[in-house]
Amino acid sequence: MDGGYECNPLTSTYQVDVSAVLTAPDPAAIIAETCDSDNADDLCAQSLCMCEMELIRSVIDLLWEEVNSEKDVYLHENGFEAGEFCVSGQALGVGQQQCCGYYPQRYTWWIRRDEFSLK
Repeated sequence: MDGGYECNPLTSTYQVDVSAVLTAPDPAAIIAETCDSDNADDLCAQSLCMCEMELIRSVIDLLWEEVNSEKDVYLHENGFEAGEFCVSGQALGVGQQQCCGYYPQRYTWWIRRDEFSLK
């Protein structure tokens, strides 16, 4: 993990207060504050807590949305062609992988010839 510290999610311990996500009027706004206070003086634990709380918040948001399933669109029998709709890792070309953003919303970027592309 970058940021000048080692962090292994398989061996690190951390505290997560899920009730903060369930009861707050704006859950996204209190994730960092809650994780910082619940995991004081441990940057790895704070980061892992924020990632888990963001995952829980995102899943809860999806459960409340009324999104129609698009699974029929991706059936081969309905004309789906993977080569036409899916981007392979090879299509991104060669370059150096970097992380962008801050916990809990962080994304992988490929850097190539002064050009950025979201992976």
